[in-house]
Amino acid sequence: MRRIIVFINGKDEKQIEWYKKSPYPADMRTMLLITDGSYLDVRKKLNTMTVYYANKEIIERMGIKAVPSVAVQKGTELEVQEYALKKEK
Repeated sequence: MRRIIVFINGKDEKQIEWYKKSPYPADMRTMLLITDGSYLDVRKKLNTMTVYYANKEIIERMGIKAVPSVAVQKGTELEVQEYALKKEK
């Protein structure tokens, strides 16, 4: 079973809402990592037990440049998709 690793900024409400509406919370392979914010607050907002911190080493190793991002292993390669969220007017 291959993991899906989702990176969000836990202080950004738009990113938390994006995650809620995405297919990832329902997928048992998903691991949620936050780059900033309180994991306790994020757990409460998402009604989930598992939220992890993404430390600098993980972020650099996976080549994360922006959040939200989703990392999935494809064969021997790691595919990272970055998502742009619309700014409010």
